Amino acid sequence: MKIEIWSDFFCPFCFIGTRRLENALDNFSHRDKVTIKFKSFQLDPHAPLYDGKTYYEDLAEKFGSIERAKQICTHIEKLGEEVGLSFNFETVKPTNTLLAHRLIKFAEEYNKGIDLYYRLFQSLFADGENISDNHVLLQVANDVGLNEKEVFHFLNDKTTYVKEVKKDLSLARKLNITGVPYFVFDQRYTIAGAQETKVFEEALQHVLLGHTS
Repeated sequence: MKIEIWSDFFCPFCFIGTRRLENALDNFSHRDKVTIKFKSFQLDPHAPLYDGKTYYEDLAEKFGSIERAKQICTHIEKLGEEVGLSFNFETVKPTNTLLAHRLIKFAEEYNKGIDLYYRLFQSLFADGENISDNHVLLQVANDVGLNEKEVFHFLNDKTTYVKEVKKDLSLARKLNITGVPYFVFDQRYTIAGAQETKVFEEALQHVLLGHTS
């Protein structure tokens, strides 16, 4: 079974939704036959690199006020706690996520995609790091066991995996994916949003039955 996950690192619900899927997979008897592939999605492809703006200020532009932004973040923090994830929105650094998406493509070549995926979210939402900064990404990649010299070379090459990321973005438009997270099971069953773990468990069984029927 192949599960494709469309997500953006600047989306905390992608972090929560993927963890809920992982929790469902922990109870899935055919976990060893499941492969996960990450697909790039950018909520704002034109977002600037980190310029000092806070996460609250960024959200306020969409929801009208800092107060409303903080209310939303408090809700997200509670959802995160339920699945063992920590968020520190006071220190989140909004930035363009293209380089992080490219790095995931690089990591998947070494079967480190899932490890790096979670580590990048932790870096952004828990550790308050700038995930468009080469030094941060070099350390994050090193943390999950990627070769430091190869990562350094990759980060200094502005073109590697750009086409692959853009291909994902284009496919998302063709599939009318307008929000993330978005999960595709064997290219035939989809789940939109950070649904409860039970929803993912039901999806896994549904797709499994499709294989055995």
